[in-house]
Amino acid sequence: MLTEENGLSQTMIYKLISGGQYGADQAGLRVAMDLGLQTGGMVPKGWITKFGPKPQLSKLGLIEHPTSSKYVGRTGWNVKNSDATLRFAFNHDTAGEVCTYKAIKKYDKPYFDINLHDIRTFESLIVFDVVDFLYEHNVEVLNIAGNCGNTKAEAKVIYDITRSALKSYVVAFNRVSQNPDVWFTEDIK
Repeated sequence: MLTEENGLSQTMIYKLISGGQYGADQAGLRVAMDLGLQTGGMVPKGWITKFGPKPQLSKLGLIEHPTSSKYVGRTGWNVKNSDATLRFAFNHDTAGEVCTYKAIKKYDKPYFDINLHDIRTFESLIVFDVVDFLYEHNVEVLNIAGNCGNTKAEAKVIYDITRSALKSYVVAFNRVSQNPDVWFTEDIK
């Protein structure tokens, strides 16, 4: 939500969207719920996810693609209808991540790649980098994309890491957006 304070435009994230897939996508939806933000996004026709249909995603404001059960249509819609995309992945070369990257380039949208291998080691540095990125692009609606895992166990690991990291990014960004002096005077974590 754009606010005017002391003549400066400041943006806060008010909505997280995703394609509803297991792993990173669902972590984004959970973070939005944890923080009282709006949720949304588009899923393939039939509410398709890696581990079966999930029509209950409609309760989170997600909509079903009108014609395609493929991931390409919903991925493009989510990229197009957001201000920026964060991609959380152990591997950014998977079919899903390549699809997301192509949509980002097609719609000329900003994105930030987060390597899940690096989060545990460099989390505090990554927070600053992500907050700078979000602030630079005045993000209000953020698309969350990333790996889903090949098993439910892998999906859970991706979900847990993404949820923890994303929550710290959004909280820090919204704090800095409300008071840019925080960036210089306090630990934003």
